[in-house]
Amino acid sequence: MKLKILSLSFYILIAQSLLGQEDSEKFFGFNDFMELVRNNHPLAMQAGLQEARGDAELMKSRGAFDPKLGFEHTNKDFKGTEYYNLSDAGLKVPTWFGVEVMGGYERNRGQYVDPENNTPDAGLWYAGLSVPLGKGLFIDQRRAELRKAKIYRESTLAMRQQILNELLYDASYAYWNWYQAVEITRVYENALDVARERFEAVKKEAMLGDKPIIDTLEAGIQVQSRWLNLKGWQLELANSINELQMYLWADGWIPLELDSNFLPKREVPLDEENNFNMYLTNLDSLLEAHPELRISQYKIDSYEVDQRMKREQLKPQVDLKYNVLAPNSDESSIPSFNSNNYAWGVEFGMPIFLRKERAGLKLNQVKIQESEMGLKSKQNSLRNKVLQSINLYNISNDQIELYSRTVNDYLGLLNGEQTKFEGGESSLFLVNRRELGYINAEVKLIELKAKNRLSVVKTKAMLGILAD
Repeated sequence: MKLKILSLSFYILIAQSLLGQEDSEKFFGFNDFMELVRNNHPLAMQAGLQEARGDAELMKSRGAFDPKLGFEHTNKDFKGTEYYNLSDAGLKVPTWFGVEVMGGYERNRGQYVDPENNTPDAGLWYAGLSVPLGKGLFIDQRRAELRKAKIYRESTLAMRQQILNELLYDASYAYWNWYQAVEITRVYENALDVARERFEAVKKEAMLGDKPIIDTLEAGIQVQSRWLNLKGWQLELANSINELQMYLWADGWIPLELDSNFLPKREVPLDEENNFNMYLTNLDSLLEAHPELRISQYKIDSYEVDQRMKREQLKPQVDLKYNVLAPNSDESSIPSFNSNNYAWGVEFGMPIFLRKERAGLKLNQVKIQESEMGLKSKQNSLRNKVLQSINLYNISNDQIELYSRTVNDYLGLLNGEQTKFEGGESSLFLVNRRELGYINAEVKLIELKAKNRLSVVKTKAMLGILAD
């Protein structure tokens, strides 16, 4: 019960934007359907979370550059003797340039303090730098992760667009399949009604002796044949409605039902020619902005950051640390540093053969080359699919124009044959044959219209602009 109430509420909400609605039928347009899917489908909601994920990853990587407060205290007393009492409090500030700025206060006392850790009784202030002169000078793990997080942040926007693009592509197919099933079912409903009326008329005339009895068999067979065709398309219609309802949701949580009174708009506008010419003119630039290709390019960009980081690993590690020192003074709360008071050190290290580092560099280069070749393949595939769908659109446009005339011609033949039959100059067999040609032409025209609309959808999906 709750589901149906929500379904009805949904259609009331969109009713204002529906054209040509009557009391018994309400038309559910393609644009209304697409807007509903974009704003309410769970996958569309999920797509919106991609950007938030990218923001979170970027914040996480920036956290590596957060200033860090630290305090360490160690004390040992044994049998009334203070062996040592060591205290060190300070602040470390990593920078984008790889230099780490530090400062703090140290106070150590006790009978057995290591001489190198001795400080004045009031303690010792220090301030200095830690500078990588070899490995880590131009890039280190923190900077690499931040750059990759920025790339990932951009890729999440492309991921969001790609998810929407694929969702709307699948939803569009469901809509136009529904349109085709509704229209063809309508054709066979009308055909069955006509066949039944003709059967009753022929049966009456046969009973009066105006028509041969065999005509009743001919008319009865047509009723049975069209009844079977109708049942087949009613099944197709039921399945298409079930498929369409997979994309009808309220707020991304509650599935909606399609009201049986709602139908697709019968007239399908064919007005995309100018846009398609623009697509061909700007095909390269449109493909460059395709979300799937952008995602692949962002992956390559991330590998490039890894490659730079791996090149950095070939360098020796040379870290220089330098601190200026100032004893704590009771006379002033501000320490007075003197360049004559300092502590410094250097750390050096380097593997002799660098086999691990060189292998990592080569493996990452293979990843880059594989990704670049995959990107080129995707570009070519999408280009071909765009051209194929545009060709299908143009051909189906011509076919629709031709078949619209063909349907009218078949209708003219049917009307003429019906007139001759009523005048006793034709047979029921020929009338049925003309009518079958007209029905098949109607069905073919509907299929061409659906195919034409799907070619428009496919072109936009292959260009990555369906979600724009």
